[in-house]
Amino acid sequence: MNKKIKWVSIVLVVLIVVVGIIVYLGKDSENPAMEYTEANTKLYSGNGYEVRYPNNWSLDPSGEVAGIVVFTDDSDLRKEIVIISTEENAEKDIREAIEVVKEERISISGTTGTLLTGANLESGGTERIVFVRSKDGRKSYALIGSAPEFTIFFETFKMVE
Repeated sequence: MNKKIKWVSIVLVVLIVVVGIIVYLGKDSENPAMEYTEANTKLYSGNGYEVRYPNNWSLDPSGEVAGIVVFTDDSDLRKEIVIISTEENAEKDIREAIEVVKEERISISGTTGTLLTGANLESGGTERIVFVRSKDGRKSYALIGSAPEFTIFFETFKMVE
């Protein structure tokens, strides 16, 4: 079990570093003023949740077995959102990799979650992270990213059985 926790921790830290580097190398000030609807989004469903994402984004489900799904903007590969689902509580490991600038409680999928804004300690880039646990406490979810589209992910995130 300790090897599994150590492996999950390493994967989480690597993902945070990768997202931070992407943000640092290509901050894009474009903020799409677009309303997202079912007509201009796709639906991902798996790992105990579903989420809508823009039509011009794709997902890499190769890490799905490990609970990691990466969504990327097809027109700008520097923009990505990572969603991690695990039976472990990933929040502690992720918090250790960022310097929290702002923390607030939010409502997400019918429960209370935490929205962090912080500086990645490796790259200095700004990250937004949402943590939420399933109502029964058995699953932990982390949504990580810096793209302007981050909001659509956490506003449409819904835990399912």
